[in-house]
Amino acid sequence: MGVDVVVLGSGSPLPDQERAGPALAVAGEAGWMLVDCGRAVGNAGAAAVGGLAAELQPGILVLTHLIPAPRSVEHRQRYLGEVRAGGFAGSTLVAHDGLRITVAKY
Repeated sequence: MGVDVVVLGSGSPLPDQERAGPALAVAGEAGWMLVDCGRAVGNAGAAAVGGLAAELQPGILVLTHLIPAPRSVEHRQRYLGEVRAGGFAGSTLVAHDGLRITVAKY
């Protein structure tokens, strides 16, 4: 099974008209996942990312580069609640140091 990693944006979270903020799509035979939405989470909030994910319908949404960084289960649940409020009901992970995702599963 082949897996494609598509760099949707490789810039930093700082505004730059020449580069999009960091974002990846990982696609394989079983579906695809959206990993990090760059500035969208930090600037527009997790609810806006939930709205984007509701439109695109990835197999899984992985939030990274969160500010403030989630330091507890409750804080991660708060981000998850914002994604749900934005309209995305699909599988969502709030990233943390050491998070490992088995791509073949998705």
